[in-house]
Amino acid sequence: MMKFVTFAVQVAVDGEEFQEWDKKEDMELYKSFKLTDGLINLVQASLVVSNKDKVSAHDAIRSIKYYLKNIGIYGSMPFICPIYGAGELPQAFARFSAVFGSIYVLDISPSELNYEESGEFCGLNFANRTEIEGEILRSVP
Repeated sequence: MMKFVTFAVQVAVDGEEFQEWDKKEDMELYKSFKLTDGLINLVQASLVVSNKDKVSAHDAIRSIKYYLKNIGIYGSMPFICPIYGAGELPQAFARFSAVFGSIYVLDISPSELNYEESGEFCGLNFANRTEIEGEILRSVP
């Protein structure tokens, strides 16, 4: 695992070694470093953070580099550890979401979900006339 993480951190984004992974899938990358299935699941869920079944190795490396570059911004470790009860978990998730360009909305319900003609989600509206555009919506009742 350390060889894999070291590779992901040290490979130059514009270098030849990085470009060779452009047309390969992420599974080829993981297997080339002999990662076990458990480690592959860990990498995909926590470092790559993708909602797609198949990710190019190039995009996976880029996501891992981005994630590792942002470790330490909100503390000394990348784990969510509440100190003063579970009330800190929404705040920690909101900060984590912000690193990846997400918006985390608390205590307001959308009044309308917007869809394109193709049926794909494209945003939502709130009662206070705030409109948010996006490609993905994750919701908890």
